[in-house]
Amino acid sequence: MKALKLAILIILILSLSIFLTGCGKEPPNYKMGMDFSEPFTAYQPKINTEGGGYTPELLAKELANAYFKKTTTPASIESQQLRNYKIRKVTVQDAYDNCFTFSVKFDVLPKSEAYIAENGEVLKNGWIKNRYYLMYVEKVGKAWQLTKIEINRY
Repeated sequence: MKALKLAILIILILSLSIFLTGCGKEPPNYKMGMDFSEPFTAYQPKINTEGGGYTPELLAKELANAYFKKTTTPASIESQQLRNYKIRKVTVQDAYDNCFTFSVKFDVLPKSEAYIAENGEVLKNGWIKNRYYLMYVEKVGKAWQLTKIEINRY
């Protein structure tokens, strides 16, 4: 009986700690993903929301589009430049007062063979279908900024 009570207590404590983790004052220390301090991911789109009317869903779509649009320009890192992209689906995963995460499923047509496709299906016509990122966004003043990308390999 004591072992059962102890097991229930441990489960409750673990569940509560998982529930309470989220976006606090300090951004989470994500173990996987691209850190924007590296040149590979130097572009961090930001949307000013001073006028209001933005939902996490709308912000997610606009930030994803801004990120991918930048990769089609010569200003982006050569090995990550795209000729074209198609965003298939954007889904908000978790939303808090000062941050949120969203997933984006997309297809890309790389500009170079040096493009690194961590996930997705490479087609004969050069497109890579069904790529998937998890993107992290934080509130910075009156704006929302993309701060990290996690590449899921499934």
